[in-house]
Amino acid sequence: MSSTRGAVHVDWILSMGIFLIVVFGILIFFKPGILPAFSSGYLIGLITDNVDERILHGVGKVPISFVTDVDISTVKLIFPSVFPFCSDAAIPGDHFKLGMTSPSSRDSVDFSLGSVQSCNTPVELVIDSVVPSSINTFKLFYSESSYGGHGAPLCDPCMVISSFDVGVAEWSFGWSRDKLDDLFSRLDNDYSAVKEEFKLPLTRNFRICANDLSDCHPNNNPPNDVDIVASTISGIDMNIDGEVEGRIDLIIQAW
Repeated sequence: MSSTRGAVHVDWILSMGIFLIVVFGILIFFKPGILPAFSSGYLIGLITDNVDERILHGVGKVPISFVTDVDISTVKLIFPSVFPFCSDAAIPGDHFKLGMTSPSSRDSVDFSLGSVQSCNTPVELVIDSVVPSSINTFKLFYSESSYGGHGAPLCDPCMVISSFDVGVAEWSFGWSRDKLDDLFSRLDNDYSAVKEEFKLPLTRNFRICANDLSDCHPNNNPPNDVDIVASTISGIDMNIDGEVEGRIDLIIQAW
């Protein structure tokens, strides 16, 4: 009887030992929850996605055309409903993400926008710098980067235009140099918070360099005894009017 009990104990110990060996083998081989966070390729991809998301901006353009038949330089357009870009975040609300230019001169045009209570109520748009007794075409911009304000002409006196043409919105996307400068400033002044937002492991570090390694943010040189992973990403340098001003090259280093 005692020999039988001893055999049972031996079998139980062997079974438990085999089970533990299999479990530890799986943990060592697959490293669940560890490999993605510390893989160099995953780390660079995570940083790249975060950078692109924070500096990308879009600009929408809507052409507006009308005819003036009197000698006056200020007009009022009354949109009966569905004002352009009304569904975007800035409208209703602040209008600092709106701008207007004259396609003929590409100069900014002063305008004022009446209160936008909803996307289904009439909206008044007063435009200055109108060419009297002529066909006028302007472009209304919505930029995800703020214009910082514009003039506010009054309709005193002005011509009320009830018939005008509104084109289809065209969107362009590119990198905003202003947003990039904001990101660089945050990296220089609040690096730990940016790392947390990027969801990077606490034991990993990175920096972003513009064009070459002489302009890096933050300016934290990698230690000499670590393996550095680097990648170069490029994007279109687009201003708040949707115009391409060149290309931006960024070098991302992680260790």
